[in-house]
Amino acid sequence: MPKPKIEIYRLWVCILLCFSVTMLSSALKSYLICAIHTSDSCSYLCPSFLSYDAIIFPIFFEKLFALQSWFLHFGQNLLNINGSTKNLIFSSLIMAPLIEESMYRGPLFLMNHRIGRYVWWFLALFLCLIFALSHRDSGLSLLPLVVLGLTSSWLIIKTGRFWPSVVLHFLYNFQAIAFPLYQSLIFGD
Repeated sequence: MPKPKIEIYRLWVCILLCFSVTMLSSALKSYLICAIHTSDSCSYLCPSFLSYDAIIFPIFFEKLFALQSWFLHFGQNLLNINGSTKNLIFSSLIMAPLIEESMYRGPLFLMNHRIGRYVWWFLALFLCLIFALSHRDSGLSLLPLVVLGLTSSWLIIKTGRFWPSVVLHFLYNFQAIAFPLYQSLIFGD
């Protein structure tokens, strides 16, 4: 099926709208962690209290997460990216969005008009949850990653293109890298 006609400015409006929703979910996560920090439920919802090692995944997911790490390490070795900050930033901003979006949203893009909408969205939600868990986060830290996955999936449906989801992932990783740097510049170490 041909790609829908959509103007470039509408594409960017969609991308920035999805980025805004993802940032709101990240702010909500931080607020909720602060709100429940002293409650009994914090041991389950606060990411620093629930270790990733405490979560047991089926073998299939472990193999999938290992494949994702292998692709990232293979790309770093192929491009001769070592442990320097500049190279790791390149890896986080370019390689990770390309590889992770290809793994988790690529199947959605390929099946965009080949399966029913309800099945497509069920698959999208399933892949979003796997994507979030692959980042080794737990508790409320999964919220922004699930929202990032859902908004990336929505971009694929809305635009009929794959690259807006990669751009959204790039923007999310960019803010994740830039925010601590910005804080250290303003407030010091």
